[in-house]
Amino acid sequence: MKVSRREFVRVSALAAAGTVAAACSQPTATPAPVATTAPTTAPTVAATATTAAAVPPTAVPEPTTVLSLYNEAPALAELVASGALPPVEDRLPVNPLILQVLEETGQYGGIIRRGFKGVSDGTGPWKMVVQFMVFYTYDLALRPNIAESWESNEDASEWTFHLREGMNWSDGTPYTADAFTWWWEYRQNNKDIQTSPSVWMTTGSEKTPAVLTAPDDYTVVFSFADPNPLFIYQIAQYECGLPGHYLAQYHMDLTDDQDALQAMVTEKGYETWVDVFTEKETFRLNNECPTIYAWTGTDTTLQDEIFILERNPYFWQVDVDGNQLPYIDKLQHRLFETTDVFNMWILNGEIDFQARHVSVADWVLLKESEAAGGYKVHYAADDATWTLFPNQTTPDPDVRAFLDDKNVRKALSYAMNREEINELVFDGLYTPRQFSPPSASPQYYEPLTNAYIEYDPDMANQLLDEAGYTAKDAEGYRLTLDGSKTLSFVIESSDTGHDDEMEMMTTYLTAVGVKCSYNIPERSLVEEHCSSNQIQIRYTLASRAMLPLVDPAFFLGLAIDKCFGAAWKLWYDDPTGPLAEEPPADGFAKEMWALWEEIKVEPEAAQQTAKFLDILDIAREELPYIGIVGVGPAPIIVRNGLRNLPIDYHMPYSNPIIHDGFVPLATYWWEE
Repeated sequence: MKVSRREFVRVSALAAAGTVAAACSQPTATPAPVATTAPTTAPTVAATATTAAAVPPTAVPEPTTVLSLYNEAPALAELVASGALPPVEDRLPVNPLILQVLEETGQYGGIIRRGFKGVSDGTGPWKMVVQFMVFYTYDLALRPNIAESWESNEDASEWTFHLREGMNWSDGTPYTADAFTWWWEYRQNNKDIQTSPSVWMTTGSEKTPAVLTAPDDYTVVFSFADPNPLFIYQIAQYECGLPGHYLAQYHMDLTDDQDALQAMVTEKGYETWVDVFTEKETFRLNNECPTIYAWTGTDTTLQDEIFILERNPYFWQVDVDGNQLPYIDKLQHRLFETTDVFNMWILNGEIDFQARHVSVADWVLLKESEAAGGYKVHYAADDATWTLFPNQTTPDPDVRAFLDDKNVRKALSYAMNREEINELVFDGLYTPRQFSPPSASPQYYEPLTNAYIEYDPDMANQLLDEAGYTAKDAEGYRLTLDGSKTLSFVIESSDTGHDDEMEMMTTYLTAVGVKCSYNIPERSLVEEHCSSNQIQIRYTLASRAMLPLVDPAFFLGLAIDKCFGAAWKLWYDDPTGPLAEEPPADGFAKEMWALWEEIKVEPEAAQQTAKFLDILDIAREELPYIGIVGVGPAPIIVRNGLRNLPIDYHMPYSNPIIHDGFVPLATYWWEE
């Protein structure tokens, strides 16, 4: 037999130093016993994530060992035998990524069935397959991914990534630095597609765009006008390469036939060629678009009732035994319109692996039905907290004055009976707390987590009296500061199914003389109220807390749907905006933002964390957001027989680490 140049290759070893070592070590999770009946108290969420450095060190080049011939799925081997596909060793890069599995090497075959809610729910399927330049180990340290190594200069204003030689798109076209230069020149910097490059590709108050260069086919350099030590986190959560060899035909500046492209615009009823391009670059809407994902397009899209992806023969990852991943043949998403239908599928054993759309409110039902449904309820370590966000810039002057007083906000917090909400609404599965990083986070700060969470109506009344709200109407409700009318406001939420705790919260506030009501309108209406500064208090789930340096927007009031001053946030984005309002010069918002600007250019990890803890201490003193309960289990449905997600491993669950996509789905396999 002729020996290919890839029969013996350079690959990552299982043991290394620093960040790479973390990529290859078994997680040290403390197993949590799984109850045979629904628990009445919160299960202990195992802190499987070790404390990761705030900014990871320069990537250590992957050590080498020697593997024998690679293995591939039987269906692909048949295509190779027929001459329809190159041998597996010629489809893999010279140095493929070796993925550690959580249990054992798997076997090929089968399908994973999931549910989705339609085109607007495309993020769910995307999180199951997306690949970034770098990603995280099971212990939350950064590891190589698309890039086999990387380094930065001393002040982190220049980042260099080394790609995998021989890596391919799913259509067999070489994946090189051209993917990044094409994306940068023809997408990010095309004014028709977007007016300016993405914010994460800019630095400084002037939002100066980066310069992207490619010294050779396998090297990509990002150069910034300012130090950018946190860029490595951005490259771990944003995609930044496109198949230009395919998309050029749908780009008006590059196509060989502009008339044909314009005819396509007319045929589809679109406004411009950009609409066609956007559709064609989105794999969920265009099954022909080449990808680098473990599964790639078939003859279905998100617009179909059943959306199916099948294995990518050119996928560039293997297990420690040289088996090309993924193990599973196909990934299926089935359309559902109501939660009742989705839950019925779970109970009938028709969902194989899913956390998205699985509600902790259904914990008891799901646990009681495990045996009949042929599945187990695993849980991830969620970092989210149900939180009240008072809008300190709301237009009503009386409500604004009320919410602007930090002692009032503390009073509202003391008025909440969190233990009762947790037991009656959430079956004791959550923890009373403020919105703050969980204990597994490198930026955990206990003084904020447990501030003002005692149920103490007397203290709430005292603080409200001290704030000047002593006068009451005939029904016992507090009057505005000038005594002219009863103070009243509305708490809004777009989260259906949470009427119970919202009613309880209004009852607690009534008990201390504060009149309020709640409303749960359609999500778009709530978001409109936020973006127009009409919101008074929003109740919602605040997350992204596990690695807050990756995305601190909720902590800083810089997400319009979760902020403590909507007009302030609008000013931060654009001081000339019609609703923009500059925060007080000596106020806490500007103090927080100034600290964040320091963090963004701080090269030392310890100092980054220290400064972020200063931000959290400001939050402890000012209490701009009021946490209720959180950091509970995020239930995951795992069909019996699906392997490599052990029930005693509780994956960190957060948006920047793609939720239930954190453990690579390519490593899952069926026992039968």
